[in-house]
Amino acid sequence: MSRVIGFGDLLVHLSPPGYQRLMQADHFDVNYTGAEANTLVSLALFGVDTQFVTRLPDNLVTDCALNNLRRYRVGVDHVVLGGDRIGVYYLEKGASQRPSRLVYDRKFTSLATTQPGDLDWERIFGGGYPHRQ
Repeated sequence: MSRVIGFGDLLVHLSPPGYQRLMQADHFDVNYTGAEANTLVSLALFGVDTQFVTRLPDNLVTDCALNNLRRYRVGVDHVVLGGDRIGVYYLEKGASQRPSRLVYDRKFTSLATTQPGDLDWERIFGGGYPHRQ
């Protein structure tokens, strides 16, 4: 069976419960998400071997996010710890004719501040990818 590797930002998704507006909320529901992470979770649920590649800060929020991926059997062997921030977005669900509203806070995330050499692509791809000369 083949393996699928996803590379991207892992985000914390915060939403007021139900259809409350952001300004009404005194607490938020939390999820861990991102386009690549969501895709890998879906594939893992179909039995595909998956690995997520990203860079995240070394803190408790990262631990929670990675545990969430692990529970869906997404591999996190290639997640590098470093940097200061995990990306966050806030979602206010729409109701009736009021549209949903979204606020991203992704500036200077750990992945966005990744430097050459922070990720070991040889190890990630098992040495089996072509090199540019």
